[in-house]
Parts: sequence; C-alpha cells; structure tokens
Amino acid sequence: MTNPKTDIRERPAYGLAEAARYIRLAPATLRSWLLGRAYPKAKGIATFQPLIKPALKQPLQISFYNLIEAHVLQSLRIDHQVAIKEV
Repeated sequence: MTNPKTDIRERPAYGLAEAARYIRLAPATLRSWLLGRAYPKAKGIATFQPLIKPALKQPLQISFYNLIEAHVLQSLRIDHQVAIKEV
C-alpha cells in the first residue's frame, strides 16, 4: 500500500505495456531498464543493472516520474544516440 502523503507523481500509476506504449518503446526494453536482466556473454552470464527504480515491483507499476525518466532515457538513446554506458 502506498503512503497517502506521497506525492501523487511518485505513486504507481502505469503498467509496463501502457507505459511502453506511451513512450513508444518495446516493453522488453522498458522491463530491462526497470528490473535489469541477465544476458549471455562469451565467458558466462552478465547482468544489466536496472536504470530506473520502479514505484512498485510486484505487480510492476511505474509512477509519472518513472514515465518521465524512461521518456528522457529513450530520447537520449534513440534521438541523440547516447550509449547506455554514457548515461
């Protein structure tokens, strides 16, 4: 349960698919940015660390501020071609 005193912009408000649609991003990419993921490398498994802390992990929901963070990150990656390592 969220704290009623929490700023409304910080409260869980959007599901993964809805948020991804709003910012025109693949849901799998947004999920990786929110939760991180493991991926194979030549010498085993590596981990991509989350870039955005979601408002709620179970069930996964993001806040308005999270949506803005994801939108800015998407813009940096796609429109300005900034590598994740540089973010």
